[in-house]
Amino acid sequence: MTALQRPGRPRDPEIDDRIVDAARALLHEGGLDTLSMAAVAERAGVGKATVYRRYADARALAGAVLFDDLQALAEAVPTALDPHRSVLDQLVDTSRPFLTYFGTSAGWTRAMLQLALFQVDAEAPMSVQGMWWVATIAERLEAAKAHGLLLPDVNTMLLANAWFSLYVTTLIAGAGGLIPDVEDQVATLHALLAQHLRGLVPDDAPG
Repeated sequence: MTALQRPGRPRDPEIDDRIVDAARALLHEGGLDTLSMAAVAERAGVGKATVYRRYADARALAGAVLFDDLQALAEAVPTALDPHRSVLDQLVDTSRPFLTYFGTSAGWTRAMLQLALFQVDAEAPMSVQGMWWVATIAERLEAAKAHGLLLPDVNTMLLANAWFSLYVTTLIAGAGGLIPDVEDQVATLHALLAQHLRGLVPDDAPG
């Protein structure tokens, strides 16, 4: 996979990593509402000006944490097709690490989803990262089609977007407390994808 550029303006990579690590720890301790640039600077052992040179505000810094974490998860997920496993199982297994990450706690999930899902700029790093990941899944589905695991006329980009939509729906249900347990979220996503892949309308139904 090609690594995407992290948001912010890092100058010394080691210092930037310390800042992001400090912000990550503070987010886990108190959530987005309690994250401050001063607290991050103190935890990272740098001056506030050093943090502000890289990130405009605490929200931008939290976005960098999320970007780094999601990128690491994506790069750790195998994307090579296993022709001996079903498309359904591979999509669910691809989703599991992300459901686990967001499911750390309800407060963490809501904060991170707010950062991840409500991007108004299509060129923002988080938006670009999401589009890159969907495209990566579409490539994997193309390989599945080539191995006969999908019908030849399947639009793999549409299928990848459908997978992403069902995954996000499951995340939102988890954040809202409807499906708080991660394993229940995995099972729900499995059922949603199975129904989508199986189809609901008989071949002889009226068009």
